Order: sequence, then structure tokens, then C-alpha cells
Amino acid sequence: MTSAATPAPEFSPGPHPAALALTAHAARAVARRRVIAAAALLLATVISVSGCAAAKPVAPIIPTTVPSPTSPVVDRAVLEGDAHNTLTTSDDDTVTLVEYADYQCPPCAQISGFVERIASEYDGRITIVVRNFPLEMHDKAVTAARVAEAAGRQGKFAEMYAALFSGQQSWKDLPEAEALPIFAGYAADLGLDMTRYAADLASPEVAAVVEKDLADGTLSGVEGTPTIFLNGQRINLWTYEQMKSTIDRVLSE
Repeated sequence: MTSAATPAPEFSPGPHPAALALTAHAARAVARRRVIAAAALLLATVISVSGCAAAKPVAPIIPTTVPSPTSPVVDRAVLEGDAHNTLTTSDDDTVTLVEYADYQCPPCAQISGFVERIASEYDGRITIVVRNFPLEMHDKAVTAARVAEAAGRQGKFAEMYAALFSGQQSWKDLPEAEALPIFAGYAADLGLDMTRYAADLASPEVAAVVEKDLADGTLSGVEGTPTIFLNGQRINLWTYEQMKSTIDRVLSE
């Protein structure tokens, strides 16, 4: 008597080595994409917080509401220059805020609205000085600074400051030849003498003012924009509330 043959156990082959390698490669690719996406998000965050950096890398700025006790006091004669461009002025120097700005810098445009609001609300009680710090990374920053200076020579600096920043999106990515008519439009809207405006825009004197601002900013430790100093100390203020509370504190001291 013969017994029935015992069936062989079923064999279920594992993944082929080539398939395993392909799966591992795909997993690594997904991981790389996630790392790249995370790095891009971090970079965007740093840019939005720290402003436009100069060619030299700078550490990200951590927003604070008061100057650090160890923050060095900059020579205010260098920092402020002749303070010929102001958004508001006071009879004393209880509070003097200095902004080094680049008109093509998106973070500068972001804070310009609340800087103007502070200037309006504290008109005559504080001084806000604006100086030029055009960065090489922005191809129209120098020209825009000269535009502001030319307007300032006709008593319209604050108005041009507002126009350049509020309209930044309309000109910042254009070739300079296409941006210049937009700048001229701002000047005309402000009622400037256009012949004088054109002459000042091209003048060596205005160019020298922009270069002096840039040199003084560099001596004062400015590396990117916007950079703000309060009574000679660098301070990182990125919201209206931070700026207002800090100014109120200093005024009450």
C-alpha cells in the first residue's frame, strides 16, 4: 500500500534584489526632496525675518522689543549723518530712530507702512531719519535711492519714500529703462519740478549723498536691510506693536 505523496510546501519568493534596490533608491529620493523642501522653507523664513542680506552672509535676526544692554552704541554723528531725510522731527533727541533702507528690498517695503504710521502718530515727538543702503543684489536700488534724494531736494522725501515702497511690486523686477518712467510718474504725481528732478537724479552731488550713506552705514555695522537703530543702538523691530511699545518705554524714562 502506497501513501499519497506529501505536497511540497508552497514557496513564496521575497522581493527580487533589484526591486529592493529600486525601492531604496526611491525612498532616498523622497527623503532628499523633503530635505530640500524643508531647507527652502527655512531659507524663506530667514529672509522674511532678517531682511535683505548684503553679499556677505549674516546671521538671522531674532526679533526683540528692546535694545540689548550689551548692544554697542554707534557714533551717532556717523550713524545719522546730517539727517536731511526725515519722516518726522522733534525739538530734542529723546527718541531718534534711524532706518537704513533699500527701496528694492521686499522686507523694507513690508515695514515701511508701520514706520510711516509711527511717524504720523508721534509727529513732532520723535525723530525718524532714513538713510540709503542700496545692496548690490538689487539692480535698481541705487537709482531708487537717487530718486528719493531728488524728491527730498524739493521737500518731498517722505512722500517719495511712501511712493517707492507702496509701488515696489510694479517696478522691482523691471529693467531699469522701464522702471525710470514709473519713478518719473511718482515725481510728477508729487508735483515736482520735473526739469530739476531730472537734473538732480543725474547729478554727482546726489550720487555722492547715496555713497556717503552707504559708507556711514557700513561703518555703523549695517550689513543688510532694513536695519534700525534707536538712540544709537541697533534694535530689531519687525512689527508696529514692537516699535510702538519700545518708543513709549523710552519716552517715559
